[in-house]
Parts: sequence; C-alpha cells; structure tokens
Amino acid sequence: MGFILVGSAFAAVGALPLSGRVQLVHIDLDVLYVVMLFAFAPYAVFLGGWSSYNKFSLIGGMRSAAQMLAGEVPFFLSVGGVVLLVGSYRFADIVGWQDAHGWMIFASPLGAILFTVTILIELERIPFDLPEAESEIVEGWTTEYSGLRWGMLWFGGYMRGFVGCALITLFFLGGWGMPSYTLGDIPIFTPHIIPPIVIFLGKTYLVFAFMVWVRSAFPRIRTDQLLEAGWRRVLPLT
Repeated sequence: MGFILVGSAFAAVGALPLSGRVQLVHIDLDVLYVVMLFAFAPYAVFLGGWSSYNKFSLIGGMRSAAQMLAGEVPFFLSVGGVVLLVGSYRFADIVGWQDAHGWMIFASPLGAILFTVTILIELERIPFDLPEAESEIVEGWTTEYSGLRWGMLWFGGYMRGFVGCALITLFFLGGWGMPSYTLGDIPIFTPHIIPPIVIFLGKTYLVFAFMVWVRSAFPRIRTDQLLEAGWRRVLPLT
C-alpha cells in the first residue's frame, strides 16, 4: 500500500509545473492527470485496512471509503468550476488566466473555500482524520503497520499534502505569478526579480502552514457530521 501512495504522489509531483519553464513531465491535460492521481489514494487506504486482518483496521478502511466518497465528488466539481472559467485543462493556461484577470480566489471565493475543504477531506487532515484517528491509541487502518511500511504510508501522505497545497496555489493563488505594485511611477514591489520557483514554493508552504493551523485549531468531527456535511452541504454548494 505504501508503494501505491508514494508512487502516485511522486507521479503527481512530476507533472506539477513549478514555473512557466520548470516541469519534470509535460502532459497536455496535466490537470486531469494530477487530479486523477491525487484521488487514487483511497483505494490504497481501503485495501491497506482490509488486508491487515484486524477489525480496527477494517473499520478504519471502511470509514476511509465513506469519507472519500463524500469528499471526492465535491472535489472534482470544485475543480470543474476553475476549468469552466478558464476553458482549459492545463495548469499553464490557468496561471496565465490569473495573470491577466487576477487571482481565482477573488473571482471564485466560494470555490476556493470549498476546494480547500475537500482537499482537507482528501488528505485526511484534522478535523477530517477519521480513517487514521491519529490522536487515538488505535490508529485506524494503520494499526498493523510499523517500521518502513508505516514510514512509507506517512511519507506518501505528506507528499500528497504537498500536491494538495500546490493545487490550491495553482488554481486560486496565481501559481508562480505575483502582481506588481507601483506608487505613481515608482515601483514598490516588482516580482520579476524573484525566481518564479521561489514564489510558487513560498505560496505552497504558506498554504501548508494554514493547514497546520487548522489542525491545531479545530477538533475532529464525528463520522455522521462529516458524511452529512459532504453530501448535503458541500456537494450542493459546489
């Protein structure tokens, strides 16, 4: 299971553009490719809990499947809103649209909020960490894993966390672009002197810092609250 999580995460990172010229693998429809790989992890999570032959792990895997189904449909629909506005399935076109019209978070603030919520559900971060319940003694579907296997699972989870933060940056925060500010004819902030990779990584790590703040500020919600919020609140809003 760890190879599936880590492999899909690395494959997604390889297709993420770090700037207009830096990208490991150039794919025409890179948005579909990355989103598909990002949503592939629930299969590994459910199989990991089922193959452990432990009732706690099996319950954790079942909770994971229920949670992912409640979050993946709004996740794909929130991505569709960005694609409909831009008219392209390429990250470069989405960033270029934001350079011309402003960041997508201002054009679609509700979409940005819903996408961030669904990302947290997909990443199983607190308050949506029901599959692992990492603050409990028995850690959900990862109960029977230790050593290198346990490390691979968590490494894949944090790699997916980077991909999720990068998607928020590319879709709603202008990617590697930054606006210029002038006071009359005097330039106050000229982003062209900063390497685009530094801008992109800086935004991505700030988004991850926001997720860490959410983790420490909100308690875990119940399973029924999550499912009701996913199907009856987030889905209609998306």
